[in-house]
Amino acid sequence: MNQISMRNIDSFIFGDIVVADLPFADGLKTKIRPVLILAKDKNDYLLMKITSNTENRDPIDILLPKDSYNNIEEEESLIKIKKI
Repeated sequence: MNQISMRNIDSFIFGDIVVADLPFADGLKTKIRPVLILAKDKNDYLLMKITSNTENRDPIDILLPKDSYNNIEEEESLIKIKKI
């Protein structure tokens, strides 16, 4: 993924693809990963996980091709619809 210019978190809007530090299910560890912003309410965000693991594709997942426009440049990725 290319370097994303730093913006104030309040400027993120629906459709932005950004990186976020997300917790694992156990809540003990985190991982930085790309996400799609769906909505924002004050300091809360509704996000969808983006993964480069395209082997376990669900029929409703959205394929993102390698593209500098969407900041996905290393390999095609999936927006995981069930991972909100």
